[in-house]
Amino acid sequence: MDMYDRVYVLWTMGNLTLGSSDTRERIQKVAKRNPDTFLVGKINGSIVACVMGMNDGFRGYIYHLAVDPKYRLKGYGIRLMHELHQIYKQLGILKIHVLIEKRNKNIQDFYADLGWHNRDDLLIMSFIPDEEAYTRNALI
Repeated sequence: MDMYDRVYVLWTMGNLTLGSSDTRERIQKVAKRNPDTFLVGKINGSIVACVMGMNDGFRGYIYHLAVDPKYRLKGYGIRLMHELHQIYKQLGILKIHVLIEKRNKNIQDFYADLGWHNRDDLLIMSFIPDEEAYTRNALI
């Protein structure tokens, strides 16, 4: 968690929509439950890429893949995803999902180039039990 502030800045540079789910306290819970799948890539001590992986024991999930704009198109995102795939394989995870905002065409293309495919047989639905506690800050 000592890297949280730097990772959060990287997420903002990645054009991610961040909100109340991304506070230090909530991310700390995620990292504690998934210590092996929250990956950070560094060069000379500087964070240049990160991805947050989670799993429920059956399926893996990918959240907040981000690469510093100065380091994009150099394979760092691919390397993180490859490492995460290997970890999931060791954990016995057979299927991995990623949620991508429709507005983010570049990341859709990134995942498609890695062999991911769009599912048209599923619809994602959400329920927010505490509307006052949940916020979403679009960083567009």
